[in-house]
Amino acid sequence: MKRRKLLKGMGHLAMSSSYFYGLQAFIETCMRANLANASAVPSDLCYVNIQTQGAPPRWMFDQPLNPFNKGQDFNGGEYGTQLKKVGSTFHAFHGDKKVNFGGKDLYLPPIWSLNSAQLGTPLADLLNHTLMIRGIDMEINSHQVNRERMVRPVTSQPSIHGLVADRSSRPIAASGVRGTNGTEAFSSRKGLSIVQVPQNDPVPTLVSAFQGPITKASDLPFEMKEVIESLDEDAFKRGLSSVGSEDQQMAAFEMFEKNIDAFRRDWLAMYNKYKQIISADINAAFPGITTVNPIGEKQERFRHDRGANDFVIGSYNAKIVAGTRSDLMAQAFAFAEFALKEKLSSSLSVVTAGVTLQGIKDVGNLTADQHFVGSVTSVFFTSLMYRAFASCLLELTNQLKAESLFDNTVLHVMSEFSRTPKKNGAGSDHGFRGASAMIISGMVKQPGLIGNILKESKSSATRSRYPGTWGEAAPLFQSGRNLVNDDIIQTLCEMLEIPKIAVKGESLVKKSSGSVTWTRDWEVKNV
Repeated sequence: MKRRKLLKGMGHLAMSSSYFYGLQAFIETCMRANLANASAVPSDLCYVNIQTQGAPPRWMFDQPLNPFNKGQDFNGGEYGTQLKKVGSTFHAFHGDKKVNFGGKDLYLPPIWSLNSAQLGTPLADLLNHTLMIRGIDMEINSHQVNRERMVRPVTSQPSIHGLVADRSSRPIAASGVRGTNGTEAFSSRKGLSIVQVPQNDPVPTLVSAFQGPITKASDLPFEMKEVIESLDEDAFKRGLSSVGSEDQQMAAFEMFEKNIDAFRRDWLAMYNKYKQIISADINAAFPGITTVNPIGEKQERFRHDRGANDFVIGSYNAKIVAGTRSDLMAQAFAFAEFALKEKLSSSLSVVTAGVTLQGIKDVGNLTADQHFVGSVTSVFFTSLMYRAFASCLLELTNQLKAESLFDNTVLHVMSEFSRTPKKNGAGSDHGFRGASAMIISGMVKQPGLIGNILKESKSSATRSRYPGTWGEAAPLFQSGRNLVNDDIIQTLCEMLEIPKIAVKGESLVKKSSGSVTWTRDWEVKNV
């Protein structure tokens, strides 16, 4: 039998192996006997690419614009991180909060001063193992291209998740959300494929592994018999016991049938858990946001889209109703927790945005690509989204710690770029010259913020349209070079112990004995 066909069949059975213990032993024996050469240096390191697709503004999350709270370092515009009433109307303004991060008192976006409404613990607990990087020049102004470059900077080279998959010791080396650029950018040096799943319910695909849906053992395809026969032959040649006996097959299939419903229930429980976390956070009091309760009117700051009547009118708090939610976010985190805890996959690609929030009264779904979302509308709803997002990240890391997986897992949180806010508060455009990222892992022993940004754009044309400090990259390296996406790629490669794949750039960290620290005392300046 061809090795590719064998791997396909193995993947089919192995998808449930970590949950169904009888099947696990069966598959592990098979893999030891038949896949000894599939990965010369197997690794337990895991990688999760979490893309906030659509590029919502980042200055409310991981793009602190004035971290030392110096007036001379910051020029405000008609945007910000909080809201206030000025006269008879409402405006956005920049009001960050002091938080200890990496041993320094920094002024960070307000969400980092809050607790998770559902978990009851500080969101800043996430920062204990976080590299926060601002002032990244993405160089290219494209949603699709940058989603791919976040994981595969050079098309002639493999992707980060592909290289992690090549060294995976998990049954399914890589899995990702079907039809997304991050998933489709997957490339492996060993010719592996990524299992593409529908994010709204990955279980049917996970347990069917490329074929039709499986609900009982008899649905397993005929190819499995061929696989088992091949394994028996190979085991005999190696002097091993048969791994495909009829008794073992039946025991494994019976275990499969007994537990597939439980398998589904576990994923659904995780999904509902994250839905509850999100609901609690978007409904909880948020100082400077919901405590202000802005009243919308027909002015550009209150827009939610480009139409003549697309304004948020009346109380913003009243727009948060029972149906306000973020299903995609809940699905993404449930999928990541499920695949990692069940030890199904080492390499994951998920998306959490596209829309800022769903089901907003009189608005519907608010886009994440906020070209025509006014400053008040953006700050209000995006802040609620990021609080929920941070809570989901906190819960995921809590679960990874409980399973002793956190020290071997790298969470790469990034978007295509940030935003350039328009001077009249009518929306924001693509800030591809000023992106940001968070890398979260138990291996991070020296957390902190790095990255230089411009106090104001050097381009007069840019300044006239997008005035103020919004995060545009400033030189970070002694050569005068800006921080770029390749530097983030090289940093991830260092942490994951895979070959460096970017053409330029350097790792911002060094790894030794499983611990990650900065390579130098990097700058954090507004210039």
